[in-house]
Amino acid sequence: MANRAEYAIRLKQRGNNARERALHYLKNDLLSNEDNMLSMKQVIWNNNDIKLIIDSTETASVKNFKALNREPIDYGDYIVWDDRYWIVNSRDYDDEVYVRGQMTQCNYKLKWQNESLDIIERWAVFAIVTRYNEGVFKGRQIDDIQSTISVLLPGDDETIKLKRNKRFLADIYTEEPYAWEITQRDVLSNNYSGGRGLITLALSQDLFNDATDNKELMIADYKESVQENEIEGSGYLVVGRNRIYRSTSPCIWSITDGNDYVKIVSSSDSEIVLVAENKSDIGKTVVLSNGTTEKHLTIKSLY
Repeated sequence: MANRAEYAIRLKQRGNNARERALHYLKNDLLSNEDNMLSMKQVIWNNNDIKLIIDSTETASVKNFKALNREPIDYGDYIVWDDRYWIVNSRDYDDEVYVRGQMTQCNYKLKWQNESLDIIERWAVFAIVTRYNEGVFKGRQIDDIQSTISVLLPGDDETIKLKRNKRFLADIYTEEPYAWEITQRDVLSNNYSGGRGLITLALSQDLFNDATDNKELMIADYKESVQENEIEGSGYLVVGRNRIYRSTSPCIWSITDGNDYVKIVSSSDSEIVLVAENKSDIGKTVVLSNGTTEKHLTIKSLY
């Protein structure tokens, strides 16, 4: 009886029933032979080194994969294999034995600025959808053949904000790069994982704008970011007149030099109002600080 009880305990260590034990043995068998599999590749996923079985399809830029260790690879994840970026565009959630799916090779790194003017970069899959000969008239006619491009991107906090009319530069010839504009966005068709998933953009060819597009950075509608905590306002305080000064970020104001010459009329974490009241202080200098930047203010007369 003791031997039968010990045998039952050993069985349950591998599963509570025949199905669970079969799964256990299958997983162990696959993992024990993974180093002998010709398709087993070392890759990087979410900054982690893992192993994937990678199999070819009829299209060289599309591969099927299996993760024997059941890493939770999902739609929109990047896989870096042989120094190339691939994006997971399919994933089977029946993953009791292993995680399997499909990935497509990225062919362009798209760049843009977000609302904070930070430069954002994402590897993407670009594909021509249609070609047609009609130009788009925006002040002048485009004579080149017009193209519509499909762009596949991972869904994340930055890409989800990309909306219609957002412009990009995308070209391998950067002296006269093509500009593109979002005409459609699809955030629903490939979203199976609670908000991450994939985003598909439709881009139509647009005119390159020398005045606003930066071809060195390959960013359309480029804007110089404002230095943090810059103090905006005149460098002069006119006796008897209120002057408003603003900080580009919330701050604590202080007058580090010349606080006897001026009066603080009002202040908040982003704005301060100063006034110089005495003509005897004309020519003196006041130093206004927002904690990180100082601004020198000279007191002068109205005339």
